[in-house]
Amino acid sequence: MTRRREQKISPIQLDLIRQIAQRAVRLYQDVLGEDIPQWEFEAEISMAHASNPLRLGELLEANDGNFAHDIGGIRNNLNRLTGELRNCFSPRYSA
Repeated sequence: MTRRREQKISPIQLDLIRQIAQRAVRLYQDVLGEDIPQWEFEAEISMAHASNPLRLGELLEANDGNFAHDIGGIRNNLNRLTGELRNCFSPRYSA
């Protein structure tokens, strides 16, 4: 079994992840009518960021289309056991 490299998340990054998750909750409610808890988005974004560093500030400020691409892609392609992104998905706001 391969071990993934752990990346520490700074307090500033954690705050950005929380803000991104809040925006994602609103987007999923408004566009898809889905109520997904904020903590799910926080966990998924944190896992994706640990294995594939994201430009969190730019993602937070992205237009709706690019934001939805990255958040939806992370939700749909994240291996929740390893934190790796599958299916050759690459977020537009990867570092």
